[in-house]
Amino acid sequence: MKQLFLMLVLLGIGISLAPSQIGYAKIDYQANIVIENASVNLHVPSAMDYQSIFYTTHTGHSDSYGSYIPIQGNMTYNSILLVNYSNVRILHDNVMPLRLSGYGSFLASTQKVNTTDSFTSTTTASITQNTNSQLRAMAAIVEWVHNNIEYDDTATDTALVDSNEVLSSQRGSCGELTVLAMAMMRQKGIPTRYVRGYLYTGADFQAHAWGEAYVPSTGWVPFDPTTGEVGALSAGRVAVMTGADPAQTQDTISYSGSDGTFEKTVTLRLIDSYPFPPVAASAAQSVRASPGSVISLNMTIANNWDYYAIPTARFSGSRDLSTTDARIAVISPHTSSVIAWRIAIPSSLGSDYIYTRYVIFDGQGFSVQSVINISGGSGQGSVAELSVSSFDVYLRDEYALVTVSLDNTGNVPVQDAVIKVMGPESTQTQTITLFPGESDSITFSFPVDPYATDIEFNLLAQIGDQSQTLQKIVHRDVAPEQPGPDVGTLLSRNIGNIFIVLVIIIFVLMGLFFLSPMIFRGKRPFSTTIKKRQEKSKPFKRELKYI
Repeated sequence: MKQLFLMLVLLGIGISLAPSQIGYAKIDYQANIVIENASVNLHVPSAMDYQSIFYTTHTGHSDSYGSYIPIQGNMTYNSILLVNYSNVRILHDNVMPLRLSGYGSFLASTQKVNTTDSFTSTTTASITQNTNSQLRAMAAIVEWVHNNIEYDDTATDTALVDSNEVLSSQRGSCGELTVLAMAMMRQKGIPTRYVRGYLYTGADFQAHAWGEAYVPSTGWVPFDPTTGEVGALSAGRVAVMTGADPAQTQDTISYSGSDGTFEKTVTLRLIDSYPFPPVAASAAQSVRASPGSVISLNMTIANNWDYYAIPTARFSGSRDLSTTDARIAVISPHTSSVIAWRIAIPSSLGSDYIYTRYVIFDGQGFSVQSVINISGGSGQGSVAELSVSSFDVYLRDEYALVTVSLDNTGNVPVQDAVIKVMGPESTQTQTITLFPGESDSITFSFPVDPYATDIEFNLLAQIGDQSQTLQKIVHRDVAPEQPGPDVGTLLSRNIGNIFIVLVIIIFVLMGLFFLSPMIFRGKRPFSTTIKKRQEKSKPFKRELKYI
């Protein structure tokens, strides 16, 4: 039996929103199927709570896991989807324990969602010990998994480890982070289900998995521990199947012989997108700190809507600042919430200077910036320092990509620093501006001799009268084989010989033309045959005259 499963995922064009800011999306989905001596009920995207079908070439059949199309021969399926996670309307929270009936399969321990593990139970109790609110318990679990389990996408949907192994190893793929969060919620009495689909990452679409939790009076509310979101997920995603366990979200292929084959190529394209509605958020414009200290920086998010808001605030800033990656807030209608960030200041900063660090908090519909002024000792002096952290050359046959990574290790912004790279045939220059603690990379492209074995590049990074120089020599072990002369060169070099050959060919063809009857039919030459025919015709002519 031969099974071939191919997936091709393509990127949308002309979309400028960051993936986390997409609240509404229009997505084109296409699946090309090549199948022989086999059959499959192929599940395709269908209308769900936050996903509708704008156009489709085939109407599918419904089952417990989604919508499917019976396939026994080659086919192409296409649909256009409207995805909207900005309209998740949660009007009521619920006090746990929940008292639900009819959701047993979504609360039970399954193949990958292990609800009987004692370590998982202890961890869940610790995470949710300060709340009996369903929404806050869900947010606390997703936040904890997102911040504490390392994302490591080395598994596929069919090779997931179960939830207790994910917790023990402290690492997992998107599907494994999802089954761990599902297990924790089920231990709190919250029904959950697994969702298989695709996610827009900003560069392309990738196979992805997330979860949904049942909230009484609302329905199934989505959550994604990989991206750290509850309710208001990024809408750059397509859901295909749902189930109580990942094993239920796989298509089953039936082969009718040992030579059966099945190939599936999926193409997704982001046609259009819109951001989440704006959210009122604010933070302290500036705070003071000293090297080695831990500070608290508060930001406030206001919910002016008539339903619950569950925004995710993400931290981004200088690499030398240490804090939690993301915080999830549950905000009641027409109230506000304060998120306190504990930020560790590095002790390696000099005590005689003032350092400035810029940090940004952003999420669904908001982005705010703060400044941290770090001073120690006399707190005097300003230093502009630009450090080259890497200088890499990636050699191709006829060009080379040169990437320069730079860090601002000083305490004031570096503006328009000159970065000059001298290649084998030309020199290129770019400028860069970095805030204190900020890092960035710039790339140059140089044409190179495809047959050179050693290629030298020199780097000059300059701020005012300060400069740093580096040299990189790239060695090519085996130069490409030298090609022979082109067609034009060959013709110009051998025109005389070509003329002689053509004359000989013409004489040979003429000889064959006149001698062909004798050679191929055993008769006299063509001219003799004509003469004989003329002689035989004379009596016939005389006879005509006689008549």
